[in-house]
Amino acid sequence: MNKIRSNIVGHKIWVSVDETTDVQGRHIANITIGTLEIDKSGKVYIFYSEVLEKTNDLTITKVFDRLMFFLWPDGIRHDDIMLFVSDVVPYMIKVKKSIGVLYSKMVPITCEAHGAHRVVEETRGRFSNVDKLIAKENTKKQNGHSLDNQKDQNLKNGNKATEYLLRIVQLNVEGMTKSKAELISHVFHHADILALQETHISDDQLGKLKIPGFQLIDYIGHNRHGMATFVSQDLDPKNIRRLEGNKHTVGIEIGNTKIFNIYKPPSEKWTTSVLPLAEHPAVYIGDFNSHNMEWGYNSTDDNGETLSNWAQLNHLQLLYDAKQGGTFKSGRWGSITSPDLCFVTMDSSNVPLKAKRRILQEFPKSQHLTVQVDIGLNLTIVSKSKFNRWNVRKADWVKYTTYMEENINRIEPIPLNYDRFTKLIKMAAGKAIPRGHRQDYIPCWSKECDKLLNEYEQTQSGVTEDRLIRLLGEERRQRWVKVMEEMDFSHSSRKSWDLLRKLGSAQPTRKEHGIATNAVASNLFKTLNIKSTKQMTIKIKNQYKKKLDNCEESSALMNDFVEEEAHLALKNVKNGKAAGVDGIIPEFIKNLGPRRRLWLARFFTSVVNKGTWCEAKVVAILKLKKSGNDPRNYRPISLLSVIY
Repeated sequence: MNKIRSNIVGHKIWVSVDETTDVQGRHIANITIGTLEIDKSGKVYIFYSEVLEKTNDLTITKVFDRLMFFLWPDGIRHDDIMLFVSDVVPYMIKVKKSIGVLYSKMVPITCEAHGAHRVVEETRGRFSNVDKLIAKENTKKQNGHSLDNQKDQNLKNGNKATEYLLRIVQLNVEGMTKSKAELISHVFHHADILALQETHISDDQLGKLKIPGFQLIDYIGHNRHGMATFVSQDLDPKNIRRLEGNKHTVGIEIGNTKIFNIYKPPSEKWTTSVLPLAEHPAVYIGDFNSHNMEWGYNSTDDNGETLSNWAQLNHLQLLYDAKQGGTFKSGRWGSITSPDLCFVTMDSSNVPLKAKRRILQEFPKSQHLTVQVDIGLNLTIVSKSKFNRWNVRKADWVKYTTYMEENINRIEPIPLNYDRFTKLIKMAAGKAIPRGHRQDYIPCWSKECDKLLNEYEQTQSGVTEDRLIRLLGEERRQRWVKVMEEMDFSHSSRKSWDLLRKLGSAQPTRKEHGIATNAVASNLFKTLNIKSTKQMTIKIKNQYKKKLDNCEESSALMNDFVEEEAHLALKNVKNGKAAGVDGIIPEFIKNLGPRRRLWLARFFTSVVNKGTWCEAKVVAILKLKKSGNDPRNYRPISLLSVIY
């Protein structure tokens, strides 16, 4: 220490203050000093380190003062400190302002590395898909092996469980609307879980809690508060279940990980138990509305002290980095605070759940910033296949009919050749009809909406925000008027109810997903294969014989089918009907040429004279007002071939 003091005598110096976290999770303040020389580099010393109980401007200022007393015990030389080097987090800015009064010649600066870091953090916040890809790649490297190779090995072993990065997005939406729901779906489509607070939706308005691409798992309704938890439709519903909570929580469990969505109104106080306790691993995330200096407030209130004591007593780790700043920008007071928090549990060795918290960009019509938490856990992921459909609106029917007419005579019209017949249809359709699946989209979302959203993400302009919300509302209003004018209620009410459900007016039902497909199939198989008694068999045979004896020897129904009959039958087939087990849709057989209709007439005659044709697709339908957990509550329906 004396050597350092002697080397800086007569020199102007610079001071660098940096706060970091060690492997044990402790906050460490490191102070480096160096001399300033005119024609050469000065000497640099790592002068002081101290463990901090908490990180804020007050603790850093105290550490700086102690350093100055250690350096100049006989009297601090305020004019010898010329530069103060640190990063640009909010609490460091406060430190610079408070000590700048005593050290009038000191100039605060930051290094290029911190500047570049801030640029990278902002870039990651704006391009979430890239960030998710990088985060997954980092997870692979930390595990010491390729996740893709591990997935391949699991598939070979018949095991689908792989390490997966679960992404939670938490946001106080300050009132859920249709436009906000569509924006959430568009901006946060990469999320696995959405934890939303202040939905402002009561129980009788549950239909408004809809976000495209996500399913609602649980909620608490309230016209001024309220919260809701959504889960991506890509997650296997068998791994998701609801947990019991209290008036401030909505809990779900995915795999073995519990996730609690938290919202405590500012006017309320924590209950005695504060929050439900859960075994490791568990995450508590949401808007806590509790003030404590541990997470950046200038003072600690009763709610903040209660929450902090509860977390320490139950060995919870707070995910908080003061360098990221606050999550709530008050439009009224102009202040930035952190009511949105995240706690994770620790295992028996006091190692916290592997998680990373990051604050993202602002969200339109909300003073809260979005919070993203990435969690690593073992979870079975189901990639839902995109079912390709024929786009008959863009079909080239002339090309389709021509191909069928040229090749139909190569197939003999008998039941044994029906598979060849369907393959020919699909081959012709493949040459003349586009096929694909419907991409995820936001209703009424236009290129202008994309342009305004990009502009808002770059400028955070309130004017742009209002224009985007108004544009979405106007587009939806025009769509509503058009649909209402074109809708025909005279034939069927099914389309009307489908429309109401899409618009959110019809109340959705909560479905239980607690039964395997094989269990339903097994029960249906047993039910359909009940063997009749010997007496019943004899009775049926006698009745059949009597019917045959009463039949006429010759009838018009016994004549061969002709092309006109096939043509008339095809005209009565309705478009848009579901395909049977053969995958043939009505549009395929309605756009046939004369040869094809003649072929069908001969085929039907062959079926009647030479053999049966009884293959169907069986679909299980849940009986009305029955529980979905019992396989006996499902009844079968048979989807016959359209040609049948």
